[in-house]
Amino acid sequence: MRKFVKASAAALALVLLLGACSKSGNQGGTGTEGSKEASKDPNAVYTYNDYTAATPNTMNPHTQQQSNDSYLDSYLQTPLITAIPDGEGGYKWEYMGATSIEDVTKDFADKEKWGIPAEADKGLVWKITLREDQKWSDGTPIDANTHVYSMSQLLNPEMKNRRANTYYSGSLAIRGAEEYYTYDKNYKGKAKYSAWSADTPEDAKLFFTVEKVEEAFTPDSGFFGADLATAYENYGAEAFTVDGVDVYKKYQGQGLVEVTAEVQKDLEGLAVNFENPAENWKEFTYFEDGTYEEVTFDSVGFYKGENDYEYYHILQNPATEFIFFANSTGSWLVKEDLYEAGKNQKEGLLATNYATDLATAYSYGPYKLVSLEKDRQMKLERNEEWYGYKLDTDQFKDQFVADKITIEIIEDPNTALQLFNKGQLDNVNLDADQWQRYRMSEYMHTAEESYTFRYVFGTSPETLAQLEANAGDGSNKRVLQYKDFRKALSLSLDRNKITSESTAGNAPAYYLLNNNYYYDIENDPQSIYRKSEAAMEAIVDLYGVEYGDGKSYATAEDAYNALSGYDVESAKKLFQAAYDQAIADGNYTDGQAVNINIMVGPASSLTAQDTRQQDIVNELLQQATEGTGFAGKVNVKYLTGSTSRYDDVVNGKVEAIRGAWGGGAFYPFSSIGVYVNPASTGGLNKIHESNGWNPTVAQLKLKFDFNGDGTEEEETRTLTEWQSAIQGIEFNDNVEAKLYILAQLEKAVLDTVQNIPLYTSTFNMMTSQKVSQYTNVYNPMYGFGGFRFLKFHYSDADWAKYVEEQGGILNYE
Repeated sequence: MRKFVKASAAALALVLLLGACSKSGNQGGTGTEGSKEASKDPNAVYTYNDYTAATPNTMNPHTQQQSNDSYLDSYLQTPLITAIPDGEGGYKWEYMGATSIEDVTKDFADKEKWGIPAEADKGLVWKITLREDQKWSDGTPIDANTHVYSMSQLLNPEMKNRRANTYYSGSLAIRGAEEYYTYDKNYKGKAKYSAWSADTPEDAKLFFTVEKVEEAFTPDSGFFGADLATAYENYGAEAFTVDGVDVYKKYQGQGLVEVTAEVQKDLEGLAVNFENPAENWKEFTYFEDGTYEEVTFDSVGFYKGENDYEYYHILQNPATEFIFFANSTGSWLVKEDLYEAGKNQKEGLLATNYATDLATAYSYGPYKLVSLEKDRQMKLERNEEWYGYKLDTDQFKDQFVADKITIEIIEDPNTALQLFNKGQLDNVNLDADQWQRYRMSEYMHTAEESYTFRYVFGTSPETLAQLEANAGDGSNKRVLQYKDFRKALSLSLDRNKITSESTAGNAPAYYLLNNNYYYDIENDPQSIYRKSEAAMEAIVDLYGVEYGDGKSYATAEDAYNALSGYDVESAKKLFQAAYDQAIADGNYTDGQAVNINIMVGPASSLTAQDTRQQDIVNELLQQATEGTGFAGKVNVKYLTGSTSRYDDVVNGKVEAIRGAWGGGAFYPFSSIGVYVNPASTGGLNKIHESNGWNPTVAQLKLKFDFNGDGTEEEETRTLTEWQSAIQGIEFNDNVEAKLYILAQLEKAVLDTVQNIPLYTSTFNMMTSQKVSQYTNVYNPMYGFGGFRFLKFHYSDADWAKYVEEQGGILNYE
């Protein structure tokens, strides 16, 4: 689970983190009744007793995948800047690792070198000045060289680090970063090929290939936005068959083929197969576009400044001060000697064992890791080298009170609650049953998170056929390729029942981006995307609810507020339609069981809450299939034990997962990229929904006043192209257009039913009587205050005495 110590960083980080199984943590209760005033005895010891469901797989900020990996970040790291409380409900920025972050675009001397227009005057060039007293926990100084080295390794093309996408795409994309990250030194001096575009020279010799060949280092297809091998896997042989011939198989193994009349005819047929005019055939082709020259980190706009405590960060697209600050609340720093010493070759790439155990995990934050027993316990103590403890100012007075932190590894929520009630844990994350019992407790804090849980499906016919064969039990999985079947599943789900009976107060979701996403928070604190007219209209239209004069609902908002996503009669019709089609296609035999395995997380076994949810879903499916060809045959089974379920569904190892995306709450125009833009996730095979669907090919026709001149225009682009446009600068002066495009992208993703939204996660945490949070009112900028401002009402000795006086069991009801 992600504890409340993460609240500030989690709220501000625009890095798009994978939302993993155990959700966010302790927000604390008031915890003041019957306790002493919160003042620290300098002669006493104060320990915070925490827990989490799993040991981090890695603490390396370059390779973290799931929330347990980043669990210790706020203890071990110091961001450049952070947001802290300021007055009632207010916030202010406070420098931490930096002493200033300045927009120096206007007077930047090297604009020409970095391709910056001479007239550009803001948002592109940022100068960061670092504090000079920051050190690693062994006393090694941290300076601009540390930051530049760490960024060079994060973007290292030989490593292909998972988190590199934060800095080669998105709000903080660095000039030259994508070119450096994608460079392969093996191609220096070889012919460089580009995908055909409207700008291709008329006399260019065109080539075609269905694979990446070493001599060509062929880029992604301009038509698919991916290599054709991936497209073939996603769409299957039927989509690639022209005049009875499988075009993919025909050209497989031939490398680059010069386009002849015969090749052109095949490509024209492919274009028509994908519902495009035949003249679009050139979009499948490539042309020689020079040679590959070596790309070094010197070409990346991230470099040391005039002294050892300054560096420059040059953006690909301009950002406001708020966006740059909000994106700077995380960290990418690594300790160079350990990072280098841990390097090794792994699966054809350069890797490192940095921060994978106690010996390789160093701190530059307020605490340091002193003990790590996998699947049992972690311990932290004050990092005495941290600059904050040595200041002669009151900046951190009465903050970071804990001397020690003990973190137990506990999977079972009942065990955690028992220890909490005995005073052995200082917070507890409640499951559904526990929440019902304690939800009125004065020690409870609740707040909606940005994570939306959903089922994600693999829908490629080839993948499903293979999984069906692997199961070997005679059950059917191929029906999942039918959109009608998946839509019927969605309409079968009574999300109100699911959330109320199998979650700890989570809220039903019918969308991807929930109420925690703000489209203009720096200027309008109420600019919640979900409450915008464009967002509500898109979701209402998705579910086919009519509104307006003479309709059941007067406005889109009325219709939106009435949504349940639950429609058994419509589900029955869609199940029957899918049944009829699958029978006709030979993809289903009457009477077959349809067993859908859903991987829900890395734990060793299902929780009682998961088992109940599985049973509720099966009960709902029984009701929705009654009277159809699938009556009594559709069943879901929750599985556990995978630490890579997001990759597993893409790679066809399981037909479905339950998972969540979250983060990026202050820039939804970027956040939607995890569903539709390979650059946001590190490749098409990292978009969870891409088994059977390709957003770089899927077309979306929109009609809107895109120019802001009062006239509507109609445009067709791929989903990827639309998202790139709203993330870039094209619509910067037209917020209404950006909102409309974002809402239509969200609707388009949901309309494929590659995923089915279930619910948004919620903080439902109790804090012990030993401590209390800074505030009881949640703020999206800093949560409830975070660990920094946590108040202790008892030292360790006094707490032990207090628990004993209560008979060893505390009352939180």
